[in-house]
Formats: sequence, C-alpha cells, structure tokens
Amino acid sequence: VAAATPRSDELLAAVVTALSSGEGAWIAYHAPDTGHTATSASTRLPAGSGAGALELLRAGDWFGFNVAGADPRLLKLAWMAPDRSRFVFVNQLGHKAEDLGSEQLAQLLREESVRLLDERDASTIERAWRRMLEGLHNQLAEQATHDALTGLLNRTELDRRLAAVLAGPQRESMALLWIGVDHLRMLNENHGMSAGDAALVAVAQNLRRFVEQRQAQAARIAGDEFALLLTDVSEDGATGIARTLCREIAERELQWQGERFRLAVSIGLVSAGAEPTSAESLLQDAERAYRLARENGGGRVYRHADDDDRLAKLRQTAAWVGRLEQALAQRQLLLYAQPALSLSDTARQGPDYVEVLLRLQADGEIWTPEQFLLAAERYGQIGSIDRFVCEELLLQLRTVVKGPALRVAFNLSARNLVDNDFVNELVARLRQQDFPLQQLCVELTETAAVAHLSEARTGMQRLSDLGLSMVLDDFGSGYASYQYLKHLPVDLVKVDGAFIRDIAQSPENLALARSINEIAHLLGKQTVAEHVEDEDTLALVREIGFDYAQGFHICRPEPFADFMARLRAGA
Repeated sequence: VAAATPRSDELLAAVVTALSSGEGAWIAYHAPDTGHTATSASTRLPAGSGAGALELLRAGDWFGFNVAGADPRLLKLAWMAPDRSRFVFVNQLGHKAEDLGSEQLAQLLREESVRLLDERDASTIERAWRRMLEGLHNQLAEQATHDALTGLLNRTELDRRLAAVLAGPQRESMALLWIGVDHLRMLNENHGMSAGDAALVAVAQNLRRFVEQRQAQAARIAGDEFALLLTDVSEDGATGIARTLCREIAERELQWQGERFRLAVSIGLVSAGAEPTSAESLLQDAERAYRLARENGGGRVYRHADDDDRLAKLRQTAAWVGRLEQALAQRQLLLYAQPALSLSDTARQGPDYVEVLLRLQADGEIWTPEQFLLAAERYGQIGSIDRFVCEELLLQLRTVVKGPALRVAFNLSARNLVDNDFVNELVARLRQQDFPLQQLCVELTETAAVAHLSEARTGMQRLSDLGLSMVLDDFGSGYASYQYLKHLPVDLVKVDGAFIRDIAQSPENLALARSINEIAHLLGKQTVAEHVEDEDTLALVREIGFDYAQGFHICRPEPFADFMARLRAGA
C-alpha cells in the first residue's frame, strides 16, 4: 500500500480483487494526485502542538492514535465542524472510530497520543495496511474453509482436499470415514439446541486428536455428520481407527447443566484402492456404509464392499431419486384400485371397500411402490408423493356414482402425519369436498405408525375428527404388540399377508391370524385379511371371522379410472 488517503469503497474493491485471485497478492493503492505540494507533518503540526494546531488540520489527514490502554490505530480525519469544535475520525474501512471535541483532541495532540502522519510515515502506514489486509485475508480464508461451531474443515474444503489426495500417489493407501452422531435429535428435543451443539463439539474434539496424532483431516459435513480422511493406512488399519473412535466416544461422558450423557456414533468406512474413482462417488459409498451402520443399531462401524448386497440395494434406492423427480414433474404417478370382498355382508352387490394403490410409469414399464417408496422416504420426496395421491384421488372421487356407501382407503406416510403443515393442508382440502368424508380411510403401516406413535397420534386424531377412518396396515410385520392396537386410534386392522398367504399349510400362522382377528374384534376394530390368493385361503379367513378379504383371488389391481368406470356402469 503506497498511500495514506484511500477511500474505503476503493480499498474494499481492491481487497476483493486480490483475494479472488487466490494468490494472496498485496494491494498497491495510489491516492489520486490532488495538485497540492506535500508538506511535512513536523512543519505543519510540530510535536506537542495544542489547541492552536487544530486550525491547521485538514479533512483527509491521517493520524496515528496511540492512547494508553488501547491498541495503536491508524485513523483518518473524515469531518470537522466549521468552527473546529468537533472532529470525526474513521478507520481503514470507513467506519466511524472516534468523535472528539476540540479540547479533547488538543489534549491528545499535546500528549503526543495522537500524531499527524505524512509521506515520511509511509512505512508505518504500509505496515498498518498490511496487518489489516493480512488479518482480513486470514479471517475470510478461515470462514470459507472451516465450520464455525467445531473449527473443523467444512464440506467444501473436504471435497477439495479429498480430490487432491485421489489425484496423487496416496490414493491407494487412503480411507474415508463418514461419522454420524446417534440420537442427536433426541438430545436437541429434550435439552435444547445448545446441548446438541455441545455434543457436536465433543465429537469434534475426539476427531481432532486423530488429526494431531497422525496425518489425517477432519471435517463437519452436515448437521450431525463428520468425516475423517486418513492417508498412509491400510483398510484394516482404518477399521481399527474407526472402532477406536466409536469406543472412545461411547466411553466419554458429556456433562450439560448438571446432567450426564453418553454419546454414540455410527461410522461408514470406504477405501479408494487402485481403481479410479471420484471424490463424489467415494463420499457416496462412505455415506451408504454409514446408513447401514445406523440401521444395524448404531454405535458401530460398517465397511463398504463392492459385492455387498445391502449396499447394492442402497445404490439402487438412491438411483430412484432422479426418476421420482421426473415422475412428479411429468405426472407419471398413477392411481390403481384393488377392491376387498366383504365377508360379513354377503347380500351386497359390488364392493364396499377399495384400497387406492400407487404405481409409477417410466421407461415403458409400470413400477410398484416396493421399488421406489423407500427412496422417497429416505430422500425427502414422500411429501410430494402423498400430496399427489390426495389431490388426484379427491379429483377422481368427484365423479363417484350415487349408491351404496363405498369406503375408499389411501395410504399416507407416518412422516407426513407428524408434519403440521401437511396435515393442515390436507384438512383444508378435505373440507372442500362433496364426497362423504366418512367413506374415506387412511392406511398406515404398523411399523411406521408405531415408530412415530406419539407424534402421529395427533394427526390421526385430527383426520378422525373429520370423519375419516384409520387403518393399521401390515399388522404383525413389525412390533406386533396388541398394546399398540389398544392405544392407536384405528378402526380397521389389516393382517400382514405373511400370516395369511400360507395359513392352509401352516398351523402356526393359522393360530396367529385367528388370535389377531379375535383381539381386534374385542377392541372394537374390523379386520382385513391381505394376500388371499386362492379359494382355500378365502374359506379359512371366512371361517376365522375376518370382515374383509383382499388379494389376487378377489381382484387384481387395476387403474383407478377403470375401476370407477366399471362402478358407474354397474359392473
């Protein structure tokens, strides 16, 4: 910096230009030629000058402030009152730094705590500018590459460093750990976000120890997720480090506001090996291995392997994300219908219960939900899918024929029932319908309903208050506790097809199906037997006393529009 009178906006423009070059270049700033002949500070304002010297000051003069008890500063006289009674000084960024009266400034000048600078002080000014710019550069670099809470690298910087390692000779001896804090959400909900932040800082401290002990790089890559990049390590060695990290964090006790907590982490591990790979694909493999570590119970390490069937399934699931986005945008989702047979009302003509099923049309094929709903749940697309189902179903129900009541059941994700915005939107839409809401049923899988029991209950009750019935689907596939039947606000129970499909050959499944049916009836709930695929099974579920039978033997799924057309035609 070669001058003492830069304007703050020009300085900042120069700072941005220099920093954006990536070279940390020094800024050369030259003040415009004013046409004035330079006058030395000692000539214009001798040392020890007092009140009389105030008349000699000019706006734009630079001063060295070295006041006792404060850091030395370089300030510019930006404005002074016409009568010289008040003087305003700004710092190098143009921000107001001092507002002094005439007596106060005169005293500082007499004490030489404030000194006018001129061209002969250029080295002093240059050093001050260099310190300022150096500090600004370091601060911006730190903010751009590090996480503010933990001080670890951020995701962007990790990506850059990982790519550099993969491009160099260390690629064959490197490993990447994807680390997630288990149950952090519960800690946040029970004790506040500050407690969760303390847990993240504690995990970061453990990671930093590995960084200090060996050539490693640690980063915070998401809310509760970290990464540790290791080099010069075998896969077994990296596994040992990951297990040590798991154990040390589990043994560490976190104290927060008088309470003690134990933390746990799940870790996915991947090695690059000799085969070419990208930073993005390596991170994806590590993240998938981490997901499986959590699904296996958490607090453990899962190593990635190319021939791992579970990881292959996760890759297939992730591949659906783009296809689902396209299906939603192009309305490639389809509604299908599968009626159930009433076993108690044999005199009824036509179905009185139909389940709305979802299909996806893509690449000339029709895909069932088993192939894409897991991806929708995992990657946050289930809300859009459920909104489509509700919107399309209510649109088609406008043309329903008058006649015997038809109960129409559609599936919702339990995640959406705990989303107040989703429930509010659905309630508002339902209130605008002419279709009798008492004929609508919402199906929830047992596993999802129980996993979100306390949160889902409120959403279920709001829909029940409108007249909708609640259906517990796939009962027996998950927790299978009769206690849940007692406490969940459900009206129908659908017994999982795994119990029904072979009850003609399995005395155990026959006994279980009979037991579930009896308990459900005792609790005042109707029952549906799923996967009824032959006449023998139908005869048994009828003998047991199920209220409905559903399956290919009764009716195969068909497009909902075709079902409605048949219904209107009386077929």
